Amino acid sequence: MPTLVISILAVVFTLFCGWTLVEKTGNSGWISLLFLIPIVNIFVWLYFVFSEWPVEQELSRYKARYGELEMENKFDDVSMDSTCLRCRAVIAAGSSACASCGWSYKGDVDGAVR
Repeated sequence: MPTLVISILAVVFTLFCGWTLVEKTGNSGWISLLFLIPIVNIFVWLYFVFSEWPVEQELSRYKARYGELEMENKFDDVSMDSTCLRCRAVIAAGSSACASCGWSYKGDVDGAVR
């Protein structure tokens, strides 16, 4: 009897996870029921592995419209005041180290990262 309960809970948990995964791909959660059919479930998994997910489609549309993404290093921008993560003091614009404790996102003034 406990084995039956554990088996039912395992199937329900698997269907829940499958439903969540399928919905994240932009498809109906009902497709997750196909995971219960032997052999068919292999092809369903392969479909989801090799299909283009909505986030990839959105990224493709963005690249087509605006070109490649350019990542800037936001940590090198010291043109505005920031807050020290160690002592919460204000780090003045143009400085990369805290005047109070010496903390810096690049390491302490003496070069050590603590």
